[in-house]
Amino acid sequence: MHRISAVGTPTTSTATSLPGPGEGPREGDDREPGRRLDVNSDVKITVDGRTTSAGASGRSRWLLFPAALWSVGLVVAALLVPVYDTGASQPGRSASSVSTTLVQMNGMSVLIPVGVPLAVVGLVAAALGHRRSRGKQGAGVLAWIFAGLLGLLALFGMLTIGIFVLPVAVVVMVVCASA
Repeated sequence: MHRISAVGTPTTSTATSLPGPGEGPREGDDREPGRRLDVNSDVKITVDGRTTSAGASGRSRWLLFPAALWSVGLVVAALLVPVYDTGASQPGRSASSVSTTLVQMNGMSVLIPVGVPLAVVGLVAAALGHRRSRGKQGAGVLAWIFAGLLGLLALFGMLTIGIFVLPVAVVVMVVCASA
């Protein structure tokens, strides 16, 4: 049998909790009638002595899913989407045009910088999950380091792939800030 307990402290109020018609205060309800019930509070849930948070930090981690999808899209685009047009014209012949992908033009090593956003999203998710499983608040230094490095990659690569990395960097930083 599992021993489960939940403790929460209200931070913002978003829904009203009132007794039903003809009811007095509910048993165990020490709130005044009409006081707002907080549905966005950071609730700590303990199962068999292990505490996890079910509050805002858990909800913000879901933002990493679209960032991961975008990052996978970057890798797929590097492999499949033609971005270079290598045209050749010779005197007396018509010009021919051949489109090549990022990987075809630059080699497989280009997948390293293109795959960095996906790796960072995974590492930040793991770092946040590890802190959350230990009951710690915030994103932690490791997650912020990864987020900062991804931001630098987006900044330094702005003329090449940086503009495509920027949305992932922003989402990772938002998740770290709201954890």
